[in-house]
Amino acid sequence: MRSIFTLLMITSLVYFYVHNNAPDYQTSTVLAKELEIIEVDFDSKATNGSPLVFGGAQTPEITDQAGWDAIADAGVTVIRKGFLIENILQGDITVESYKNNVSNIQDPSNWNLNSIEHIKNVYQNAKNRNIKVIGVVAYMPEWLGYSGKYSIPSDWGVFFDIVKKTYRIYRPYIDYIEIWNEPDNKNFFNINNSKLSRHEAYTKMFSVAAEAIRSVDKEENDNRLIPIIGPAAAQPEKTDILDHLITNVPSTLLNGISLHSYDKDEPSWYTFKKVLERENLDLPIFIDEWNESSEYKANPYIYSNLAIPYTGTKLISFLKGGVAAANYYSMSLYDPYNPIKNEDVFGFYVRRNDKVELLPQGKTWKLLSVTLALGKGQSEIYQTNSDNTPSLGFVNMKGERGIIISNEKSTKEVLINLKNLPDSGTSTIKAYQASSESDGQSLTCSKSVSVRDGAVQFTVQVPENSVVGIVIEPLKINVETIKNVLGLTTKVDCIIK
Repeated sequence: MRSIFTLLMITSLVYFYVHNNAPDYQTSTVLAKELEIIEVDFDSKATNGSPLVFGGAQTPEITDQAGWDAIADAGVTVIRKGFLIENILQGDITVESYKNNVSNIQDPSNWNLNSIEHIKNVYQNAKNRNIKVIGVVAYMPEWLGYSGKYSIPSDWGVFFDIVKKTYRIYRPYIDYIEIWNEPDNKNFFNINNSKLSRHEAYTKMFSVAAEAIRSVDKEENDNRLIPIIGPAAAQPEKTDILDHLITNVPSTLLNGISLHSYDKDEPSWYTFKKVLERENLDLPIFIDEWNESSEYKANPYIYSNLAIPYTGTKLISFLKGGVAAANYYSMSLYDPYNPIKNEDVFGFYVRRNDKVELLPQGKTWKLLSVTLALGKGQSEIYQTNSDNTPSLGFVNMKGERGIIISNEKSTKEVLINLKNLPDSGTSTIKAYQASSESDGQSLTCSKSVSVRDGAVQFTVQVPENSVVGIVIEPLKINVETIKNVLGLTTKVDCIIK
């Protein structure tokens, strides 16, 4: 009985102390003259944030289960991977032999089953970890194309049949399907000998593939229509392919617009968005590949701490822009010294002493997707008033309110002003950070503040090359709170001032 009374007394004293000693919104305004102010008004929602912005293009090898576990633990929510159609129909095949069904070649059981099983295993690895899948219809069997695997089919009927049967195989595993990759890039879309312009050729390819896909959906009759997206443009500042596509393809076949963002300022989708607005179309936008550069060379924005604020700033832009999904290139093993595969200069994790370690950008994913729960479900996104510091306000699926700040420059302090919070009284501010010193998941520190009339101010130190996430919640009296108030916490140098 005495211990219960003592606990109640301590709890009451702690609450009294916190309530009367928490930083005061009214008295901290003097700091505004000296610090940059970042303000969030939680009464003015800008858009909804999609959990699928924490995606990736390409994947770990199917045998690298530790790599798969690492990207899942980091909060990767979707992967993009092609069907690799060019690999499943190889050998002594011609258009005529396929049309005449020589050796029963039209039966998928006579195709390259190893290649088919490989892609199925990739998709299954994702599904086993609740990671969604964007499948890509690409590329062309060389015997079917006019000029190799990146070219136009010489027979559209054969192409229709192959897409239909391939889609049926992979349909149970995929959530979205994209038609081709970078048709505005001659290296991936060769129109030689087709007698079609580039935009005509892509529209034809999209239409035939989409009709094949929808024919399977109709035959399956399970009320499942997988969204079809395109054009996966490499140069979204040019709109000729998109213009021709949206004016010649029925809206029932085009369910989303996709593009790539390499070496581009955001919003890289601005020009595409203007086309959609002009045509009065409300279609989701997918950034299905992005990175600082597409060049195959060692890049500090991939392997150094610069990757933390770089990816943080990008993800903030995608969330503020209401992007449906975004796929970082790439989610594979980073192995730049591998002489066999030059794409290994891209990646998301490394292997040291036979152990998997995330590259620095993995901390950004952990912070935003997992710790702040923005990858767990749809969120509400709020603009800030800052033009100098990448930042946003959010309400996650758990109802937690907070703010994210990305900083590539030297360490600085900013004054945070949160308005129209739902609760007044004493609240707890919890700080997390992705940086050279912090993993994005561990609590950096917490402070108690007094919320007056739904508003609160406090200062935050944002380290160089970091992303800081702040969550504010009503005060909860527990052992950790008592330790913080009485100065017994083991955390020092709290970034909240």
